[in-house]
Amino acid sequence: MILTVTPNTALDRVIFLDSFGWGRTIRARDAVWSPGGKGTDAAWVLGELGEPCVATGLAAAESGRRLQEMLEAKGVHCDLVWAGGETRTNYVLVNLGENTQATVTTSGLQVLAEHVSALEARLERWLPECSALVLGGSVPNGMAPDWYTPWIRRARERGLPVLLDASGQTLARSAPAGPTVLKPNLDELCELIGRPLAGVREAAAAARELLAWGIDLVVATLGPMGAVAVTQQAAWHLPPLPVHPLNCAGAGDAMMAGLATGCARRWPLEETLRLAAAAAAAVVITPGTAECHRADVHRLKAQVRLQPL
Repeated sequence: MILTVTPNTALDRVIFLDSFGWGRTIRARDAVWSPGGKGTDAAWVLGELGEPCVATGLAAAESGRRLQEMLEAKGVHCDLVWAGGETRTNYVLVNLGENTQATVTTSGLQVLAEHVSALEARLERWLPECSALVLGGSVPNGMAPDWYTPWIRRARERGLPVLLDASGQTLARSAPAGPTVLKPNLDELCELIGRPLAGVREAAAAARELLAWGIDLVVATLGPMGAVAVTQQAAWHLPPLPVHPLNCAGAGDAMMAGLATGCARRWPLEETLRLAAAAAAAVVITPGTAECHRADVHRLKAQVRLQPL
């Protein structure tokens, strides 16, 4: 069983527009609801893949209930802590005319010390039973930016694979604790390294620097350049698959789900990377955030290439 932890859960409202401009009334071509938050997105993909998963985190109000219903419909077991306020809503605007998109994120959770203690109790409950731990996303106000750090260390002491996908101060304060797998995007990788990066080889070299923190595998997603995967022994470039993207939101979270599956099942690294890349590609061809179909994942897996660097 894979345990996902999402302190700052979300719902995504994905809105498809032919064009966008300030000061105008714009009629959407379509709109869909999806889970949001890195950990819950990964859990949703794991459910689609048929991988046993428990999702915990902080949620609130009707938006949190809706999120739980979505996850449970995929077969994910939810053990959420109910905080104050409401689970935030992210607005993903997809401009079909320009083939661009942007996300507007809001805050909503009101977190007290008792909620944090309850979430920690959930981790204490499930950690001995899980085969991999996914720590995903930001932490809301009321939680320390380095809240992930002791859980990374405890999981590694148990010999349990722990995967981290975060941003901002949460990433900066947590990555040096040495998760088994770190999955930054290009912007996050630049922030961690402290310099701009251009091209696949520079990204791979920067990812290799992060291994000094005791990380076993860094997988950096590079948008239209695909991804790089780096260990102490090897490095690969994973070129993007030839698919027509509809909504890229959640592709990195699907990659986390694939990486977690391979880690939990102790697969060879190359097989794990192929599943992760295929899951990410399967997401971008659907309208919803982190939405994918198992048949697409298996079809695309055969097309994934690992180019040694």
